[in-house]
Amino acid sequence: MTQNNQSQEQLYPWAQQTARVRARTEPLRYHELWRGINKPRWYKPLVVSLIGVGYYIAISIVFVILAFVAAFGIAFVTSAESSINLEDLLMSLSAINTQHPLSIFIGLTSVALMIPAGWLALKTMGIKPTGRLWSVALKIRWDLLLAAFAIAAVVLVIVQFGSMFIVSAVSGEPVLNERPADFDTRAMWISVLLVVVLVPFQATAEEYVFRGFLLQTFGNWMRNPVVAILLTSALFGAMHIYDIWGMLSVTLLGCLAAYLTIRTGGLEAAMALHIVNNYVAFGFMASGYLDSTSQESQTSGSGPALVLTEIVVLALFWLAVELLWKKKAADRGWANTRVDVIEVDVPIAELTEEQRRQAGLVPIAAPNTGA
Repeated sequence: MTQNNQSQEQLYPWAQQTARVRARTEPLRYHELWRGINKPRWYKPLVVSLIGVGYYIAISIVFVILAFVAAFGIAFVTSAESSINLEDLLMSLSAINTQHPLSIFIGLTSVALMIPAGWLALKTMGIKPTGRLWSVALKIRWDLLLAAFAIAAVVLVIVQFGSMFIVSAVSGEPVLNERPADFDTRAMWISVLLVVVLVPFQATAEEYVFRGFLLQTFGNWMRNPVVAILLTSALFGAMHIYDIWGMLSVTLLGCLAAYLTIRTGGLEAAMALHIVNNYVAFGFMASGYLDSTSQESQTSGSGPALVLTEIVVLALFWLAVELLWKKKAADRGWANTRVDVIEVDVPIAELTEEQRRQAGLVPIAAPNTGA
């Protein structure tokens, strides 16, 4: 028996060997795209995320130092009160406030820095192409982004102002308050300008991390997206220091954003919803007609009404995007899956003829057993 086994190994030495060949993956959904990189491993997205955190901390430290130096330099050149600038700087590190434009600049820019940090992490680990986090098309699909942006703008404006009208009619009291006596109109307009410019980068960065890195990290470990959606949305809500109603509202937004990211195969719909949502929120903050111009105060005391309004907004946005996808996806060439070509190790015995040629192997002639 032993002699027979040895003769088999001598006749077929390739039986226990493998060859590296290029093979097509099955269609991958957005959260599974890490399975389409070369040499996919369970730990790679985790390592990239940790490296990205390191880059982000380093870049943020440099940015904050430069912001402080610039602010004090401007104060010195203009002979402004240094105490006022110091107060503004300290405010920027505690809460975003539209009456403190510097807090808007530092707060929004510091979040936007997550994009270059993530890109550097991907480059460091040699993950190509880096556009894998944007969509299954490996890039931002601008036509889908703009269409979703228009939908979000219409939905949020109608629902937000409609809810304000309903609340005012039911309670008999105006929703908007008088501006405080010390309200700074100049600071308001500077903040509005900064919000218009920086919010797209800030909101996109949050989507890049939560619906990009984290969703794909969990998706690399589990094919069922439900757990990945819930986990990333819970983390997204926990990162916002609001009361329970505010955190629940943000978590629901995260759930829909994650679902639409997988449904449409990219971040575009989530980015559009997030950007418009933040525009509306910062617009109300900057106006001075609400209770506070500070971000952390906007959801305090809102109660269940905030969550109900959010549910209506999310439901309408979801329905509109679904309708857009069903009607336009085929015409516009939008896809929600991707097939990659990767290098894999395959036992030589299981190679097809094409793969054998690709690996530089030739068929082994059967031994001559004739008399």
